[in-house]
Amino acid sequence: MPGAQLSWSVHVAPSIPTEIAELPPDVPRRMWSPITATLIAGERDAVLVDALMTAEQADRLAD
Repeated sequence: MPGAQLSWSVHVAPSIPTEIAELPPDVPRRMWSPITATLIAGERDAVLVDALMTAEQADRLAD
């Protein structure tokens, strides 16, 4: 569609701890990297790219 307008919004979920027992020296806890979810929207449709990993992250995204 020529001239169609798209908008986008990025949500960054904070890091969450991992459950890995083996830790490198001087590292008290391993964390996942922050994850982003991007909403790309047009006039009538939208696409969510890279939904998050946990229900808590999804709830925050929905808010």
